[in-house]
Amino acid sequence: MEKLKETIQAIRPISTEFMKKAQERLDNLTKPKDSLGKLENLAKKVVGITAKKNP
Repeated sequence: MEKLKETIQAIRPISTEFMKKAQERLDNLTKPKDSLGKLENLAKKVVGITAKKNP
């Protein structure tokens, strides 16, 4: 139970700053804007959660 509490306390809020950067990067790729739909949203969330530029 202690491990669960530690894990929960280690969870940080999603980084909206990194999500914005991810969206900017996705928009600059050679493809129609928003053409990947849900996949783009998933990529933004992964970037926001991990706080790393590339998922």
